[in-house]
Amino acid sequence: MRRAGVLADHATVAIDAAGHADRADNLEIALQRNRVTGTAVGILVERLRLTPTQAFDLLRVMSQHTNRKLADLAEHLVETGELPGVDDLPRG
Repeated sequence: MRRAGVLADHATVAIDAAGHADRADNLEIALQRNRVTGTAVGILVERLRLTPTQAFDLLRVMSQHTNRKLADLAEHLVETGELPGVDDLPRG
């Protein structure tokens, strides 16, 4: 009976440690996506002479228009210099 309690305690510690590791990994991914999005916003600010808010809104609209995640669209812009779908937007 005592062994079962010790094993349960060890299992609890292992599960808790795994949960913390997953949380740290998720935070690292979120931080990297935030950096890429910020870089993409900077590219649009410079290239199109937009405010940062306008540049982020453009990314958001393009994300919806192309049915792609904003982070993926931002990464594409940073890597290629292109913003897919921007020529397909209705003018007005």
